[in-house]
Amino acid sequence: MKNRIAVFANGYNRYCTLQALEGMKVMGSEKDFDIDVFVGYAAFNDSADLNTGRAGIYWLPKLENYDGVIVFSGLINDFSVAKQICLNAKEKNVPVVSIGEYVEGIPFVGSNNETGMRELVEHLVKEHGVKKAVYIGGSKEHIDTSIRQSVIEDVFKEHGLKLKKEDVYYADWVNEHAAEIANRIADSKEGLPDAIICANDVMALAVSGRLIKIGFKLPEAVIVTGFDHIEESEITYPALTTVEQDYFTIGKNASRLLFDIIEGNAGTAKEIVSSRAVIAESCGCKNNKEYDELRRDYCRSVHTVKRDVEFFERLCRMERNEILKSEGYEDLKEHLRNFYKDNHFIVGPDYYVVLNREFFNNPDPDDSAILKDGYDAKLDVTVALKNGKIVDGKLKDGELIPGYKKKPGKQSLYYYFPLSSGRYNCGYFAFKETPVMISENLRVYEFMEKIEQSFMEYRLKMRLDAANRELTDLYNKDPLTGLYNRFCFDSIADLLYEESLDDEKPMSIMFTDINYMKNINDEYGHAVGDKSIIAVSDAIMASIGPDALAVRYGGDEFIILSPNTAEEGSEAIRTQIEKHLVKLFKAKKIPCKVSVSCGYVITDPKSGKSFEDYINEADKVMYDIKKKVHAKD
Repeated sequence: MKNRIAVFANGYNRYCTLQALEGMKVMGSEKDFDIDVFVGYAAFNDSADLNTGRAGIYWLPKLENYDGVIVFSGLINDFSVAKQICLNAKEKNVPVVSIGEYVEGIPFVGSNNETGMRELVEHLVKEHGVKKAVYIGGSKEHIDTSIRQSVIEDVFKEHGLKLKKEDVYYADWVNEHAAEIANRIADSKEGLPDAIICANDVMALAVSGRLIKIGFKLPEAVIVTGFDHIEESEITYPALTTVEQDYFTIGKNASRLLFDIIEGNAGTAKEIVSSRAVIAESCGCKNNKEYDELRRDYCRSVHTVKRDVEFFERLCRMERNEILKSEGYEDLKEHLRNFYKDNHFIVGPDYYVVLNREFFNNPDPDDSAILKDGYDAKLDVTVALKNGKIVDGKLKDGELIPGYKKKPGKQSLYYYFPLSSGRYNCGYFAFKETPVMISENLRVYEFMEKIEQSFMEYRLKMRLDAANRELTDLYNKDPLTGLYNRFCFDSIADLLYEESLDDEKPMSIMFTDINYMKNINDEYGHAVGDKSIIAVSDAIMASIGPDALAVRYGGDEFIILSPNTAEEGSEAIRTQIEKHLVKLFKAKKIPCKVSVSCGYVITDPKSGKSFEDYINEADKVMYDIKKKVHAKD
């Protein structure tokens, strides 16, 4: 036994997921297992690439490292993804239970949508005389949308009513879409119906808010109902009449069924938990006293919540600044560690960031080239905050956080969230237990999105810096030899000289000129002349140290500045250049013998001479040497 299970959920269904996890924790305490929750964010109004990146977290864990798996198949918006997780677990012989939607051959715990929905619709018809209704479903193909619609149709039919085809809309579970539909209904010739029945509370709240903004008084103008009984449904005005799915019991039953399978005591493969209608103010029923107290409680805490939200936003801005002032991955790592060491109120005392090191070091604009392996790539622990203190740690094979160990008799809960660049995953972050970020009105999605945006800006900055370096090199480098050019010499040579004066150390200034360059061009052609120039530049670079500056000063003329170099060092450079040219000729790298005249001077920091004085002296020394070479011929 590993005493550890993996749960796969959709972050947009936070309320349902947290309720179910409370139920799972009851079984967790009894069976002594930890829970790892992998939270994706797929939405029907997001791009396919973004949804792929958001769902990437589901492929992070190695399922064989867990005793069992629970998948919220009905809440993960892409059922094919949920199904694949279930089938992967089955293929690896890891016990798996599906919640919300049935996957062939997989044990299942679901909610009876029909019981609560029927109770709600019958209440609307019998108690409020609803005869005409509009239904706003989620996505057209989603099973929950069709089940809830079927219940409305059945109840209406039983009472001699009909839900017309033109009165059915689909908002894809998105509040903005639901609000737009509310506008269309309000502007239609028929006007508002008796009731607008929504497939979830988020859409119902959007519809109510839009109608109230237009100027309608609810519920007098129209009844609006939801489904899910989320926290906001109780504190809004009017409080939503809705349907509650007992996710606490669903979570508890799913984990119990999972452990029955793990222990070889599997019973029924399907369990259904009933839902119930929650009758509130939005249908006209007066339960003001109960909901007024909830609203008062909310108002008492609204100042604190607002301050927390402001702090959250400030924290995100501060983190962005730390990210953008970083130069390379190691610098980024240091900045983030220092930041979270002092700023972990919202993320909690145990927080982890794990990133693809190469992605944050390599400015290559093609993300797919770096991130194509996703979570199979080698990842690095960027931030490890444990008990409020930054710790070092590396991931061992199969680990998701450094140094994880199950503590007997103590249950731990970990949440994992994706970090992506479009469809590609560049890392993830994790919380232990349920920090303010998850439990309060602070959206983890916004936190994740802001980090990703900061990382995108960081990558853009890396690319711009790299492009600027390339442009600077093009501007400063001689295209034939790759040495610095005359422009670069004029801009930085004086600085090197000033530094040598400040350090009170000598500097060697060497002029180098190719002998008989005109003869080489005339006899062998300019192509060989160019090869000769390149050969000399290669000889120079092979002969100087990393602190020296080599410049192609003119056509066949070069200058070498060697800080902290005296007579002996200068002679060594001159000799090495000559020897290197001989080697190149013997190795047939150049078709003719190439020789150079090298003249140098050594600066004296106390002389009072200018840099230009020394340049002229070095040039004269080289010229005198060159005259002697030609005089021999």
